[in-house]
Amino acid sequence: MNLLEMWQQMGWVAKAIAVVLFFMSMLSFGVAIERIYTFIQARKQSKLYAPQVAKHLKEGRLKDAIAVSNNKAYRYSHLAKVVLAGLQEYQFAQESGQGMSREDVLDTVRRAIQRASALTASDL
Repeated sequence: MNLLEMWQQMGWVAKAIAVVLFFMSMLSFGVAIERIYTFIQARKQSKLYAPQVAKHLKEGRLKDAIAVSNNKAYRYSHLAKVVLAGLQEYQFAQESGQGMSREDVLDTVRRAIQRASALTASDL
């Protein structure tokens, strides 16, 4: 029995279910393709982003590192999103002049990175 014969022997309820299942399969396939595209873009952009931001951080240029992290060229990069959260938190702690100890600043930055990691993981 081929598909055409099977379709001809189906009742209207079975045909409706088959049509719904077909469209759901196509939507599922589309989501899978989009996810694969997003993962590939994230990996590619993160590999390009890492050396750029590392160069600025080694030279002590925090504002430039933040600018690179905000760059639209790295909008899919999960690494840029996570590092940006840490850099912004560090910059805020430095500029606020709250007199926080080094350990407190590091703890605050670590928590910001953990929050950003959780949010980024849910986006992927």
